[in-house]
Order: sequence, then C-alpha cells, then structure tokens
Amino acid sequence: MKKSIKFLFLVIGIAVSSCKEDSPVVIPEPGEDPIMLEAVVEPYYGGEPLALDQVVETVQGYPIKIRELKFVVTRLMNGEKRLVNSAKMDWASEGLTLFKAPGDPGNFENIQGNLGVIQEWNHLDPVSFEETDPLYLTNINDMHWSWNPGYIFVKVEGSHDTIPGSANFPFNYSFHLGMDAHLKQFEWNNIQWEKINEKLYRMKIKVHVDQFFTGPGGTIDLKTEFVTHSMPETEELTNKAMINFSNAIQVGE
Repeated sequence: MKKSIKFLFLVIGIAVSSCKEDSPVVIPEPGEDPIMLEAVVEPYYGGEPLALDQVVETVQGYPIKIRELKFVVTRLMNGEKRLVNSAKMDWASEGLTLFKAPGDPGNFENIQGNLGVIQEWNHLDPVSFEETDPLYLTNINDMHWSWNPGYIFVKVEGSHDTIPGSANFPFNYSFHLGMDAHLKQFEWNNIQWEKINEKLYRMKIKVHVDQFFTGPGGTIDLKTEFVTHSMPETEELTNKAMINFSNAIQVGE
C-alpha cells in the first residue's frame, strides 16, 4: 500500500512539473504588482480603421460587412522566455485585447508564436486546462468544434452581396479555420511597447482584413467561396484563407 501511495505522489509530481513548463516565466515578488504587457488588435481595411458592420468592398466590388472576427494564438515566446501559453481575441463579444500578462518589455522585443493551437494541446479535452486559461471550455466558447476534437483557430463571419454597389446583404459568409495542418508559426520583431504607466506597457497588432480576402494564398471570391469548416471538401479554401489571415496580422507596420 505504501508503495502505491509513493507511486501516486510521483505521478502527480511529474504532472505538476510538466504543467509548470508551460506557465509564464515572469513571477512577481510576493506583495508586488507585476509589470503587465498588453496586446491590442487594430482592424484595418484598405489602410483605414475598420469597425464591425461597416460596409466595405472586396476586389470584385462586392459589398460586405464583418460581423465576427476571432482568432487564437499559442505559446508566445522570445527564445526560452515565455510570455503567454494561449490567448484569444473575440472582437464582437470581448473587444480587441488579445492578452494581458506579466512580463518585462525588454525581454519581449521579439515574439515567436503560433496562429492556432499547437498540436499537443489541440486535441485535449477543453476542461483539462486551468479555468483561467483561454483554452478552457467556457472561455473558448464557440472556438472549439463539438463534433471534432480540436479548436477553431480563426473565425471570420459576416454578410455580403455579389452585386457591386448593392445596398442589400442577402448572403452570409462563414470561415471557420482549424486543423493541425493549418497551424501557422509567426515571428513579430522590433516590437515597440508603449508605456501607459509604470505597471502597463502596450503593443499594437494590426489586422488588415482586406488582405484576408486577397492575399498571398490567393483571392477569395465570395460568389463561390463563402463557407468552410475546414473539412476535406473545402481544403483548398481553408488553406487559402489561413495563409491570408496569417499574412494579414502585422506588427510594427
């Protein structure tokens, strides 16, 4: 019996150690408020600030509105220094803050990360994460597929017409992008942290939504390419959209 108890403690200890490896490395001194680093997203379209439900046009002249814009990033680091394990932006429901975490701005002038959920976490049960983790079930909300053990990395939804100049929006488009094959790594360099006060520094992340519809992956034509849930039959569109969205996220530009 004693051997069984010792073995149980050993297993628990290993599990706890493994979780600690994915915790932020910046730990404040007892009783001291940490310096916080905040990332805020700024959506643009055609070089101009974009608002939800604002009418804009695709390169084909189709009028469109953006109703939902959400994305998830994981394992944000600078070399061996970890900033956050996971973060989510949900423009319509939660605003434009991607993350707010303790850190030293001098340690994170460059950040490497992943657009989407890394494979080792992507197929875990969402309730297995800490309740404060963005990947936890009630925090991630509709960015996890109930029919598929995996997270939605990017979600872009809205309404549109396929008649240039139309004031009607009879159609909906829906891009739910995910799956391990579409995880995109990124690197943000020469980050300028704006000092808000002694305990808060902020970086700005631009998302050029027009480049989601027309980017290096190709041009999305909403007349025929208006929906994907990352199933095999829409693999080409999913890949195009994921490449474009990854390119549309820019820092320092």
